[in-house]
Amino acid sequence: MPTLSFRFLSGIMVLVSSKSEGHNKFVMIHETAIIYGAVRIGKNAVICENVIIGVIIGHPTAEMLRSMRKRERTAEKGEERRERIRGAAVEGREKETVKTAEWIEWSGEESEGEEGEGRKLRTIIGDNAIIRSNTVIYMGVEIGDDFETGHNVVIREGTKIGNNVLVGTNTVIEGNTIIGNNVRIQSCAFIPINTRIEDDVFIGPNAVLTNDKYPLRMEEPLEGPRIRRGASVGANAVILPGVEIGEGAFVAAGAVVTKDVPAWTLAVGSPAKFLPLKEHLNVLNRIRKRE
Repeated sequence: MPTLSFRFLSGIMVLVSSKSEGHNKFVMIHETAIIYGAVRIGKNAVICENVIIGVIIGHPTAEMLRSMRKRERTAEKGEERRERIRGAAVEGREKETVKTAEWIEWSGEESEGEEGEGRKLRTIIGDNAIIRSNTVIYMGVEIGDDFETGHNVVIREGTKIGNNVLVGTNTVIEGNTIIGNNVRIQSCAFIPINTRIEDDVFIGPNAVLTNDKYPLRMEEPLEGPRIRRGASVGANAVILPGVEIGEGAFVAAGAVVTKDVPAWTLAVGSPAKFLPLKEHLNVLNRIRKRE
């Protein structure tokens, strides 16, 4: 592992690796960014102000925050019990043993392994990333090369993202989601838990994918949509839980999709009806790599 040196330049912290590998690699991180725990960031990344990897990158998961709270409450109760025992001064009474809640350590050392909780908590970001201000990336997220965000993006734990992916401003990816290569997710989209998005997919602004058929009425497994290779979802479209958008299919703006869309089909209206796709649209999305 190359040794990193640090310097500040116009409010930006630049991490420059040693030349042991034959050439310099650098990561520019704004001084207001926050980086938690075990995070690995590739070369040539730019991380803007107020990001949490905090940009926030590596933000603690909800489960970990609950564990922290439980640990604090248990410790407080234990201290109260010890005070009561000391005050009672009952002869022959044994002191109680206070058991604190289990706590998963999330230091860098714990996260180096390939298996177990440490592996789950590691955050990995590939080369050439551009992560804009006020973005929050949780622990346990893996992102490939050439990743780019707008502002105020949230990516929850358990998400895996491929290469050459753009996530627009104010988009929320709720976690346990898989996103392929060459994907474009525009601003204000909502991607729920347990969603699968394959390669070369386009998701328009304000598109809403859902994963709960009967919110707060029935207990059912959360099942997000599956967006197959080369499909497009237009602006303000709504995709219901468990729906599959077939390869190359095109969901029109404002459509409400309640059932599976066949490959290379146009879905339009509310509820969506299926029409043949125009011949000139029977091609995969042309998503270029960022220069």
